[in-house]
Amino acid sequence: MNLKNKITSDLLKKDKNISQNAANSIINDTNLDAWICLVENADYILDFIKRNATQKLYFACNEQNIFNLFEFLNYHSSDLDDFVASAFAAFCNDEIVERMFKLLDDGTNQQKAYAAKFFSLVHNPNAIELLFEGSKSDYKPLANNCAVALGEMNEQASFDYYVELLSSDDEWKVLNAAEFLSLYGNRDVVLPMLRAMSNSTMSEYISSEIASFDKLYNLFTSDNEEIQELSLECFDNILSGLVHVWPLSVLFDFEVKACLETLLNLIQQEGKFNKRCSQLLLKAKNRLELFNQNDQYKFDEDKNTLCELEDICGLLNSYPETFWEAQIDNLLYELDSSNGKRVIAALNLIADMKIDYVAKDLVKKLDANDEKVLCEIIITLSHIGRVSEISNKGEILEKIKNPNLKAIIENIFLTAV
Repeated sequence: MNLKNKITSDLLKKDKNISQNAANSIINDTNLDAWICLVENADYILDFIKRNATQKLYFACNEQNIFNLFEFLNYHSSDLDDFVASAFAAFCNDEIVERMFKLLDDGTNQQKAYAAKFFSLVHNPNAIELLFEGSKSDYKPLANNCAVALGEMNEQASFDYYVELLSSDDEWKVLNAAEFLSLYGNRDVVLPMLRAMSNSTMSEYISSEIASFDKLYNLFTSDNEEIQELSLECFDNILSGLVHVWPLSVLFDFEVKACLETLLNLIQQEGKFNKRCSQLLLKAKNRLELFNQNDQYKFDEDKNTLCELEDICGLLNSYPETFWEAQIDNLLYELDSSNGKRVIAALNLIADMKIDYVAKDLVKKLDANDEKVLCEIIITLSHIGRVSEISNKGEILEKIKNPNLKAIIENIFLTAV
């Protein structure tokens, strides 16, 4: 990869001697231009090349030049956090700790972010208060590194603070709490996080935090039924967010294939959530096949992601048509669930899959008391082209009190053929 700075370009080369000499030059000469070039291009460099480069930089550090690194700390990249923290930790002494503490106290946000990462390796109780304050920062690299450091120290007060924040009425505070707790890493908080997800309008984002710090497929088989049900809801959110919220590369991060394999095993058993598992398997098959068959969803994905997508689709397509017909039968039972979210999830899938033969059953369910469910039924009938089968449109409109929902349904009734 050819960059504007020759030393940085040399650092990224395959030749070990050239790259190591470049690393030595950057550290020994405190080459700020080369460092800035590396920071500015970090997002565009392949991960394995970055790993090799930071390894060479680490090998270039020694007791004589380690303090040169302080000159680089006002230019931050999360890809360089581990290198900087590990290098300072390897040659740690009282002066380094003192300077890191000072940066965490009154440095720039970039400097504070590096310092917080350092204290995740070199634990110092005197830094806890500053780390807690940093965890509230709007500068995400700082907040994230502080969360990791506090988690590594098992600092209880900050943990308790963010667990309580999950119950806030402020959606952004709830999301910040979920982000902190995910990085803190205490799995005892999975149920409060799942509950916060279920009650949030930002459920997809909170779901990603849960899936990032715990294995969803293990939660599917939890002894706690509430964890089981909410973890399935979490996976539903993950499937909904693919492409729209996150790139397909999160198939690896969220271990989607393992989740689907677990669901395929669960569906063979007589369990309380079998029908829910069917809905999730059908949704996964429908969405992932759509992504796999259309280049518009794949053009900027790497080869490993595309292979994973194909493998997952191959797994799902290895099951016969009779299996998937049985899952559709199970899906229709979800319409009778007492859980409104599960009913709406089933309706959304019926609309996406254009399962039009259920129209008569849907019309019969227009006596629903939950106006959200009622409106979703009408929206689903619209998607499958069967709104004309509704005979009591006036009565239905009278039941809908929410003006926004009512406007949507009025428009459907007016435009339906």
